[in-house]
Amino acid sequence: MLFLAVPGLISNNTKVVTFSQIIAQIFLHFAAAFFISVPFLMFNLQKLRIIYFLLLLASLLLLIGANIVDFEYSSLVTKKNFYHWMVFREKKWLRFEIGIIIGISALSGIFLFFKKGLKSTDPIVKKRSIFLGGGMFCLLLASGLNYIAGSKLELPLMLAGSLSALSAMALMFLATKS
Repeated sequence: MLFLAVPGLISNNTKVVTFSQIIAQIFLHFAAAFFISVPFLMFNLQKLRIIYFLLLLASLLLLIGANIVDFEYSSLVTKKNFYHWMVFREKKWLRFEIGIIIGISALSGIFLFFKKGLKSTDPIVKKRSIFLGGGMFCLLLASGLNYIAGSKLELPLMLAGSLSALSAMALMFLATKS
């Protein structure tokens, strides 16, 4: 996740940033696959779970195939003191597709954590669930801002997307400390 939110902390080398972002995208798909299984298992939705896994697999194969067929280095977008490494700048359709797929995962997490957390009588479970649900909401915002709206290369959208991803990590970290 950190590779996606702030890849420039690792390196300023275009090749290193590009490959770290592609690897992070692959791990993002795996994380979404495992994460989405929790609500589907809790609500006994096995068929829907298999359909979503197949959708994620197709999305991952599309991501890998698009990078093999038409490889593109990440682009450094700068505006004054703001630096943003953009993956798949020319492949707006791929950014959009990833945003939709990851957004679906985030929606299921938001639903699960808020529904189960707000019903809980245990204050620790309630607090952790609200932090995790809030973190998932921030991931949903980051997904929409970075992948869907962010393909327009507008500074406020890119900045809001990066801040949403960082906020998600902070909220999820706070959930582990409560």
